[in-house]
Amino acid sequence: MRDGHDAARSFAGLLKAALHDEGLPELRQPSEADITTQAPHASLAMLALLRGGYC
Repeated sequence: MRDGHDAARSFAGLLKAALHDEGLPELRQPSEADITTQAPHASLAMLALLRGGYC
């Protein structure tokens, strides 16, 4: 990643992917509780990508 914005976009993508895996995004809008639940998982995935040199 070149900068913090790239990192933020990657993290947001991981978070959205986890939330959208549950169903079609047009049918369900994630709640704040959903986002809070998925954020730690997205953080761990992002950390693994960074440590592995993929980002």
